[in-house]
Amino acid sequence: MASGGPSARGLGLGSLAAVPDEALCRVLEFLGPRDVLAAACASKVMRLYCLEEALWLRLALDACPKEVRWAGSWRGTALQAWKSMGKEMLHEIQPRAIPHVKGFESNFLYNRWYRSNVDVRTFYPAQESVPRVNAAGMTAQEFHDKFDTTSKPVVLEGLLRGWPAMSWTIESLAKRHSNELFIVNVPGQSSKDMKLRDLADYLLGQHDEQPLYLFDSDFGVKTPDLLGDYSVPNVFADDLLSALGSARPPFRWLLIGPPRSGAPWHLDPTATSAWNALLKGHKRWALYPPGVIPPAVTFTADEDPSSQDVDFSGPTALQWFLEVLPTLSPEQLPVECVQRPGDVIFVPAGWWHCVLNLEVSIAVTQNFVSRANLPDAIRFMAKGPHAYYSTLYGEADGPSRDSGTGNDGARLPTVGCPWLGTFLKTLYTEIPACKELVWRSGCNELWCDYWFHVLTHICAEAQLPSPHEKDSFPLALKDDWVFRTGEYIVKIFGGKDPLESILRLTAEEHSYSRAESTQTAVQSCMPRLISSGLAPRRHTFPNSKASCPSLERNGKRHKADPHADLPYLVVSASEGSPLSRCFGALEFEQQVQVAVALGRVTATLHRMLSAPCCAALAKTEGSEGGGALSRRGPSASSNATGEGEGELSGMVAIGEGGLQFATEADLAEWMGTLLDGGARLWHAGKESRFWWASGKGAFSAYADHSSTIANHKSELFPVNVRWRSDVDESARLGDWYPFVAFLRWRRAAAAEEDWAARDMPPGLAAQVRDYLPDDPAELLGLGARRPGPRDRPPRWLHGDLTHDNVLVDSAIVRPGCPVKTSGLGAQVSTAGLEGPVQIIDFADAGHGDPLYDFVAVHISSLLCTDALTSAFLGAYDTSGDALSLWPDRRGLPLSYCAMCYMLLHEEDALERAMELRPELAEAGSLRQVQEGLWGVLDQWW
Repeated sequence: MASGGPSARGLGLGSLAAVPDEALCRVLEFLGPRDVLAAACASKVMRLYCLEEALWLRLALDACPKEVRWAGSWRGTALQAWKSMGKEMLHEIQPRAIPHVKGFESNFLYNRWYRSNVDVRTFYPAQESVPRVNAAGMTAQEFHDKFDTTSKPVVLEGLLRGWPAMSWTIESLAKRHSNELFIVNVPGQSSKDMKLRDLADYLLGQHDEQPLYLFDSDFGVKTPDLLGDYSVPNVFADDLLSALGSARPPFRWLLIGPPRSGAPWHLDPTATSAWNALLKGHKRWALYPPGVIPPAVTFTADEDPSSQDVDFSGPTALQWFLEVLPTLSPEQLPVECVQRPGDVIFVPAGWWHCVLNLEVSIAVTQNFVSRANLPDAIRFMAKGPHAYYSTLYGEADGPSRDSGTGNDGARLPTVGCPWLGTFLKTLYTEIPACKELVWRSGCNELWCDYWFHVLTHICAEAQLPSPHEKDSFPLALKDDWVFRTGEYIVKIFGGKDPLESILRLTAEEHSYSRAESTQTAVQSCMPRLISSGLAPRRHTFPNSKASCPSLERNGKRHKADPHADLPYLVVSASEGSPLSRCFGALEFEQQVQVAVALGRVTATLHRMLSAPCCAALAKTEGSEGGGALSRRGPSASSNATGEGEGELSGMVAIGEGGLQFATEADLAEWMGTLLDGGARLWHAGKESRFWWASGKGAFSAYADHSSTIANHKSELFPVNVRWRSDVDESARLGDWYPFVAFLRWRRAAAAEEDWAARDMPPGLAAQVRDYLPDDPAELLGLGARRPGPRDRPPRWLHGDLTHDNVLVDSAIVRPGCPVKTSGLGAQVSTAGLEGPVQIIDFADAGHGDPLYDFVAVHISSLLCTDALTSAFLGAYDTSGDALSLWPDRRGLPLSYCAMCYMLLHEEDALERAMELRPELAEAGSLRQVQEGLWGVLDQWW
């Protein structure tokens, strides 16, 4: 190239020559295949960029909504997918050679080409530092003593003798399961599906810097015969997570990858240990001990304990071995080894590891919790990854029962893993050797000793048998904490303040009371109310000076207010497994059976109009520090809102439009009086905000933390409610005011929502504001008019009919269980409704549009399966008069109304729907999403 003359790159790119190669390649990734092909015609240099295989990998994966069908190259794969969608193409599918451009140079493209073609078959470490042991005769106890308790990684030989899986090849597996879809990891994207025959062809023809890597945790369900080809090595028999049975989260994987594929630096989830058995090929491993972050790697974790996700950032495995490892000093080097066919490597909990496949490799791996790492696993599950790793890597200690929950203003501690209590209770009762260790960890992380005293108090108040220690492990601990003692469920309500807790308690208590007082058939499919009340916080930990858990508010730590009692509910225990845990184990006919039963139960619930039942909640006289809630007549209602004749003794007005309550019991009494006096109510499940309407008017209310309570020393949880009367809407909307006001509140929030940040395609996200009606009252046919004779009143809704709140009879869950026609409900009459489902958790109940309940049913409980939703609708409308109970929408399609409810829903209903139906992301408009997701409603009615 002549000095001072224009470069080949400059001549070929023109004004684009000012853009660095890395940025230019990144920009091209945002174009579609048609535009890239058009750009390739601009010049030989541009064609060189446009034909790069790394670019077409991205374009192909974008063009394949879910399944990748390999067509010899990524360009061929992309154009084949483009053609299958009926899109116009400019060139033939067969890839043309990349042109030779004299004088063209690019370090960026060369480095990417090198990493895509480098031969790593002999890429062995200079020295292997992970010990290698013949474990053919090793016992589980020997392994526990030598390696597990000492947290030492080791390569174990001689454990796979006799495994049929040792004869696996990609070709033999593809022949056995030619049409089965497996999950492959895609660099920088979500996972895709791929058939093994396509994967086999891909492994032979690919030249990718980051190849696709089959990493499937569902292979045991899809191909159960493969599980029969191997067994868990005897030295790993101490697998405590197995106690969860079918409720166990993903724990085993089938791994198939070509050379250069692998796993970058990471830590295994929830502080678990792992074993990896290599069947074919060779793998290079590098490991760092707990507390040592690998060079060039960073990681972050959400501060919310309920999020168990950790984001690891750093180079790929290949890049790290090629570019980072050679720069390290001897003190910075990791321990390394090469895993050969027949080897099993043990990775203790907390050890960082990076894996590079040197050849086409096939392996099976499994994560587990043993007695050695159980305390760490429990701590991780309880605190969440942010607090757990902050402790391990030198930052301030995470929250504990004596240092606060880390959840600003929460009335109950926030625990990361929702099934932790169930796991510990199972270990405590079924594995005697773990009993002491589990109880100690439960007291440290879940406050079990404290909850034992609280349960003892509640059982005494409700005149129930005294609880056992094992009852102190919570069954659920997300928003509310749920315990089981004998044949009863004790639910302690959480929330940011007393108003949210009392709202949820009142809604649930009213649901059970109303079903009982009206002798509604749905009563047989829901728990029976035993007692409700307020449990005092003033308890002392055994052998501890702490009086109760600490809570944190506004950055300051406080002891939990002994005046801020814990609202609770006691109901009969409903037997069965949550639909979330057993749905995948059911045959399709059984799923239909569940859908039919759920439809009939839901219809009966919606026919149960809430009406006055002459009852209110009040504090039992003479109870110390809390007490049970008893019944009292409507004369106790408050004239502060024009309801009733008398004043509540524990309530005073805070100027115009405000109420102040001395205790939660007084607030509970007022809330119960509103509902039992016939008011219609709806409340925001995640906010201390509610709306109600009665013969005296329509009101909106919210918790007010700015005022203090007279004669109340604590300012931690002031029980204040601000309210305002909505006179105009009271006359126009009547009983529909609470639900419409909620929808309007959500509509205002939707206008400010960043929909693209919720994994919604940008093209669809831009349409949301115009798609939703300006006034959501139009969804009920009440846009600019008053309700008339044709309008029906709001119905009593469950409000949260998700898969966690639908229990399935355990008899139907057993593998191979035939579909029964009696007892489990295929021939169920609406008079008895004895069926395979029970509905629990009415804390989000309120008066509203029955269609709103369908959002959770269709998306969460029935997983967007139209056939199941059709079965549900058929059972719901058995009598043919279901729509006569619904609002007159003045011609609006039900599919449009349901779509709007999904967008306005407080939960992430949209994200879940997109996850279940990924093809919806390809829709060109929200109307198309509406038809694809909710068209089943229009087809039925």
